[in-house]
Amino acid sequence: DASAASPLEKFSALAGIIFAVGSQKLLLNVRADMSQRSRAPAALAGALAGFGSSYVVVVLASGPAPPPFLFDAVPTGGAVARTAGAALWVHLSVSFAINSQALCSHLGRAFPGLSKDDGSEGVPRGAWLALTAAVSASAYVVANAVP
Repeated sequence: DASAASPLEKFSALAGIIFAVGSQKLLLNVRADMSQRSRAPAALAGALAGFGSSYVVVVLASGPAPPPFLFDAVPTGGAVARTAGAALWVHLSVSFAINSQALCSHLGRAFPGLSKDDGSEGVPRGAWLALTAAVSASAYVVANAVP
């Protein structure tokens, strides 16, 4: 019964739906920027299999009664904590790269001065480096400005 669910459970379900919809939008943006779009289905299958497998491993490793927050399952100190921290860093880096790629691609098309002079699609490497550095710096400032 949905009315018996706690507010946290309802929010969790809504967040899952928003995450799935947002991921779908990002995958379409990444596919649009691929140089060989015909390889998109294979690349998508590989990405989903890789990330999906890692999530299944986390679920199985958390045991029959996992704590409410994933970090509560990680022991403090030692190799397990360092491995968990490294895995989280990789996950966040990849997630940020995918999200910022879609934003930077749009910004590159929105500002004519960033497009290539030869009429081909895309942004020159120097402009792309400056654009991604600016997006990364702004994300850092915003993330640290909010207490």
